[in-house]
Amino acid sequence: MRVSVCVPAFERPEMLAQLMESFAAQDHEDRELCISDDSRTDAVERIVEEMKIPGVVYRRNAVNLGFAGNLRAALTMASGEVIVILGDDDLLASPAALSTYGAAFEASPSAVFAYPNLVQTDECLRVTLLYPHFKQDVVYRAGTEAVKNLLLRSILITGIGLRRTPSILEYFPTANMLFPQVELVGRLLADGEGIGIGSFLCATRAHPEQLGFEAIQGRGTKGGEQHGGIEVMEITRYLIRDNPSMHSVRPSIDRELSRAFTTNMVNEKCVTGNRAVVHNAYELVRNTRVTGATGLLILVCLATILLPARVALAIKEAVRSHVADRQIDRNGVDVGQLSEFWRRSSESEGPHT
Repeated sequence: MRVSVCVPAFERPEMLAQLMESFAAQDHEDRELCISDDSRTDAVERIVEEMKIPGVVYRRNAVNLGFAGNLRAALTMASGEVIVILGDDDLLASPAALSTYGAAFEASPSAVFAYPNLVQTDECLRVTLLYPHFKQDVVYRAGTEAVKNLLLRSILITGIGLRRTPSILEYFPTANMLFPQVELVGRLLADGEGIGIGSFLCATRAHPEQLGFEAIQGRGTKGGEQHGGIEVMEITRYLIRDNPSMHSVRPSIDRELSRAFTTNMVNEKCVTGNRAVVHNAYELVRNTRVTGATGLLILVCLATILLPARVALAIKEAVRSHVADRQIDRNGVDVGQLSEFWRRSSESEGPHT
């Protein structure tokens, strides 16, 4: 089964080079890496030409498409039966990642979507957090069950797996958005099964230049994009409107969105300042129906505003470090093995011919 890795690239050649190395290290032979480049400069193009990695399909856009348009362009380049989406700052976290995706879709012929457990790293590829979504491989029935258990996993684009069908481009939104994949996945799961993969296959990288932070500050976007939590909340509202049977999942969606914003609030304060934090917290509270979740969000928001950025960040880093240590131990993740895989990938000598 051919697996296409689709990457919308924009001005991050060094990070993309590491992604390409993790692709080159895969044990799945029938693979391709489709890079749609929206960059203003030729830096990404030069990296692709210099590395000469087999299986890379590259295209530079004549005009800037914005994130959503660039992601759609990358999807149109795919020829594989299975698509795996990565941001240009992400990595594959195992040499068996692509073969695991292929095996999951082969085992579940009705599945249209798959998502794995994730590793989070910092800019230096040090593991800082885990996303252990699934204890083992599991298949969710189409409709409410799949949407409830899988939809919000697609907020992080890292590692989204899709069966390539005409529905992908049919359901893909046309508006400028930060999270077009959430709408796409929601519409796919309304009709098709989804898979949770109980292995850590991909890594998402946390850094100040992430597109979400840029969008909050009005940079690096085409216009129309919103704060992640607010945009995703709006997307889920019209998904439920178009599929009334999904109405029962709204409380769980509101709860998870509030939790996600609560845990990321300190980072947003450090990058964007208090004004953006207050505005986004207000919009989320105004639109959610889950009292308990919004109460905690308000308390964290007040503490975040009052504490100096350095103090708030130090507290968060200490808590996150403790949580990460417990996660790593509980899930049996070999951090040294991950580091060794990335080191071997990035230190490979000479061009890939």
